[in-house]
Amino acid sequence: MKIFIASGSNENIPKEYFEETKNVCQKLCDLNMSLVFGTYLKGMMGQCYKTFKDNNKDILGITIDAYHETNIEFKDIKVLEYSNSFQRLENIFKESDLFLFLPGGTGSLGELFGIMEELKTSKNQKKVIIYNYNGFYNEILDYLNILSKRGFAYENELNKLIIINNIDDLERVIKNERN
Repeated sequence: MKIFIASGSNENIPKEYFEETKNVCQKLCDLNMSLVFGTYLKGMMGQCYKTFKDNNKDILGITIDAYHETNIEFKDIKVLEYSNSFQRLENIFKESDLFLFLPGGTGSLGELFGIMEELKTSKNQKKVIIYNYNGFYNEILDYLNILSKRGFAYENELNKLIIINNIDDLERVIKNERN
């Protein structure tokens, strides 16, 4: 099963997030998952890559050709490059069986909202997991609920999100997806 992981790429993230990312990715490796990610070696995204690589798991990088020079570092994995971020997200959606959102910045939020919109307009039933570590996504989730209450989002859109807070919850969700 291929899981796309969105996460922060900044190096200035508190260390506890790196440690949690490593633990989450180790659990995913233990569950024999393959990684789909945005091909960046820094921040939590780099930790994802390192953990999956150290566990000899399949890794697929999906990026845009503007980052071609950076992508040269990924000689040992398959990297798909697209001309723009819209094509990139479309192919992340196509290549992934499941989506996991660890704490991240605006790029992660863009991916989250893009995937939510695609799930709303397609017949696809892929799952979106928001890993709400330390309440990281609380304000975003509150905002999504406000949108729904005010009629700007459909309640069923929000019901498609699986909100979890720890690795045990993540393991349960993945095992359910496999059954």
